[in-house]
Amino acid sequence: GTHNEFVGILGVAITPLSPHREGEIELYEPIVGTRRWPAITEEGDIDIQTEVRVVKLNGNTVVVEKTTLEG
Repeated sequence: GTHNEFVGILGVAITPLSPHREGEIELYEPIVGTRRWPAITEEGDIDIQTEVRVVKLNGNTVVVEKTTLEG
């Protein structure tokens, strides 16, 4: 099956994240019973306390990007 229920969910980085170093995020809403998920970025680094959006699921790791407030 697909994991589209993850796509677009917002959370916050609780460790630094990068494409090559897995970290951890905490989602605003629990998914499958938990808020905390291992995460990497598709590109670039993300600092602690940065808001993120899930773009896809890669195994048990979510792939995230920064949410952007500029438009």
